[in-house]
Amino acid sequence: MIMIKKSKLKLLIASHFFSVIVLCAVGCYFIYTSDLTITENRKFCAEILLFLSILTITVNCLIVIFANRHNIKLYAELDKLATFCRTHDIKEGTSQLRHLDILGKKMDLIFDLINETGEKRKQKLASMYQIIDYLTVNSDKNILITNIIGDAQFCSQKLSNAIGIDSDMLRTLRISDLINVSMNSILSSVEGEKTACTTLKNQILKYSDITRKIKEIQIIPVYGNNNTVSNLIFLFSFSLI
Repeated sequence: MIMIKKSKLKLLIASHFFSVIVLCAVGCYFIYTSDLTITENRKFCAEILLFLSILTITVNCLIVIFANRHNIKLYAELDKLATFCRTHDIKEGTSQLRHLDILGKKMDLIFDLINETGEKRKQKLASMYQIIDYLTVNSDKNILITNIIGDAQFCSQKLSNAIGIDSDMLRTLRISDLINVSMNSILSSVEGEKTACTTLKNQILKYSDITRKIKEIQIIPVYGNNNTVSNLIFLFSFSLI
């Protein structure tokens, strides 16, 4: 891909038409003013036209090189920027765009918009995380939310009290540390049936107090935008002893 300014493009177009007009004018002049029945005249006209053609091609090539000389610099600067942004923030690398004139300013504006959008998304996700955390902690259900790997992300205070584990400690565990269940089997079942709720019964907590049994676990899958499971909600029901 070649990017070129409008002024340079107009220069290329003008050069092309001018060279064509000159060649046509010179050709017509020699054709009408020379006796082409004479071999020497035909040879002279051919040499003149050949010389002018080579000269025109050379001039046009020089103009093309001049008009696109910044493209080489552009590609080099973009390569540097791509390499820099692999390990640094995008905004930190935009200082290199100052070498790219107007195009650099436009790209700098685009990066600003990207950063602004990213910051807004981060703030939105942080707010949603706090809301979910608050609602889960204060829920009147024995609820635990995990990712698809099984890492605990949110839990209710009621569940924490029921199993005797601090909520902060509970979030460092996996669901397999609490119940004898395979995440792969759960995901396979959920993805295969695409049901809103899957039930596992007679699971027992892996703790010394084995008298505290789980009567039932309801597993509610949460789907992402691509219709795949992104999180799992575990609702515990304990047997009354």
